[in-house]
Amino acid sequence: MDNEEFLEQYESGRRDFSGLYLEGIMLGNVSLKKIDLSESVLAAAQISRTSFVGSNLSKVNFEDVQMEKVLFENCNLREVNLLKASLTGSISLMQ
Repeated sequence: MDNEEFLEQYESGRRDFSGLYLEGIMLGNVSLKKIDLSESVLAAAQISRTSFVGSNLSKVNFEDVQMEKVLFENCNLREVNLLKASLTGSISLMQ
């Protein structure tokens, strides 16, 4: 699935993207509220100025991902793979 198809499906109301292979996807300036990306592969992705609020990111493979100014608010981040990931300016807010 490419960037455009992914964002179109999200905008049309789909929230369950669990178990998908999204290696190299490029996401910028988007809000992905309550998305389920659990057990998905986003290795080598480029994610900037993206907001994950109330999202399930458990067991996501973010290996070698470049993240800049990404917000993780009230997210499930259990067993996330961040090996060699760059998280410049990113924050996690938990309640």
